[in-house]
Amino acid sequence: MSGTVSEVAADHVTLTRVVADRTVEKHAFLLTAETTVEGKLKVKARVTVGYVKGEDEDTAVRIIVRSSQRPKK
Repeated sequence: MSGTVSEVAADHVTLTRVVADRTVEKHAFLLTAETTVEGKLKVKARVTVGYVKGEDEDTAVRIIVRSSQRPKK
């Protein structure tokens, strides 16, 4: 799942994203000791999250922070 980080805490991260019908969707992921983060995780960062679904919460397995800079032409 990809989106923009709206909240970061020691035990979870929350993303927002706009879906096809322009509805804003929020999704929270549990962070564990096994969660790997590539890059600096901060509010307003664009990220891609690999996760596993749980009964109550989804757990982030891998978070990739994408570059905020646009490629030069």
